[in-house]
Amino acid sequence: MVKNEGIILRTTPRSFIFDILLAYSCRELGAVLISGNERDLQRIRQVFTFDFAPPYPDLG
Repeated sequence: MVKNEGIILRTTPRSFIFDILLAYSCRELGAVLISGNERDLQRIRQVFTFDFAPPYPDLG
């Protein structure tokens, strides 16, 4: 992403870096990442494939 999108790591929010680490870890484990942050995960998915799904609706 640094090369393709020109991301500057110094100014990238830590939360986005953590999303990348979580996504890659889930990919390695064969797990599905559950998150409401679809925008960032779609962006990460352009670089490497992994499975993610939105959280279940809040029924409370």
